[in-house]
Amino acid sequence: MKKAFLLVTILCLAPVLQAGFTIVCDTLDIAIDEEGILTIEEIYDGANPYILDFSGTADDDPIVGMIKKVTNESDAAWTVYSLTLGGNAAFVSASSNLLPLASVSPNYVRFSGGTVEPGETLEMTFSVNVIPEEGAFRFCLTQTPEPASLFLLGLGGLGFLGRRR
Repeated sequence: MKKAFLLVTILCLAPVLQAGFTIVCDTLDIAIDEEGILTIEEIYDGANPYILDFSGTADDDPIVGMIKKVTNESDAAWTVYSLTLGGNAAFVSASSNLLPLASVSPNYVRFSGGTVEPGETLEMTFSVNVIPEEGAFRFCLTQTPEPASLFLLGLGGLGFLGRRR
């Protein structure tokens, strides 16, 4: 199986400048546009949740705008996609192109109510409020796509029908 990997846009060996932030990472290739929005692109085959670890320094503006694009290269349609945020940061807002926002809290965002078919790209836009401690920050974003649970329920229903006969 393919491993989850990021599309290379800009090497993350050097700090990335964003309005009020210098973001440093060594496990992630990222791009930043002229408006200061951090963009992460990924192809995901469903093997494991992917963890993005950020650190850096902050000056004035505590809000980081992010766009996360992930292409479904698994064999299953996704009906739920969740993001968990750890460290000294909190979600402020979130939206996506294919799955409606189901809930948002300071450390958790859940999208559901739609479908991301194999080969489609889910694009999520969200803002994170980073709470710098003496100018430095560190936070971790974990993502988990969930396959269509209706398929599993249908399979279980077939099992019950077969058992009754």
